Amino acid sequence: PELEHTLGVSQCFVGKVDEGIRTLSHVLTRRPAYRPTHLVLGAAYAHRKREELALTHYRKAASLGPEDPALIRVIREIENRVDRKQVRRASQ
Repeated sequence: PELEHTLGVSQCFVGKVDEGIRTLSHVLTRRPAYRPTHLVLGAAYAHRKREELALTHYRKAASLGPEDPALIRVIREIENRVDRKQVRRASQ
């Protein structure tokens, strides 16, 4: 999975984010607890403004590894954006 993970990261890096997401998602079918792939998928989905999916992967990464204050901050920032969107929708 490491080679396929690297391919997915490279695809995202060169702007082929949707291809990268597909490649990285395939990695997780074979190794669902591979923390690096969850981290990159979180970033890719955040880039695509798909916050709920980003949160899913960032939270999974947080649960798989050592405590990471920077990751916790990212999760909280996305949660705050999602909460603000939900408040705006509810008030319309």
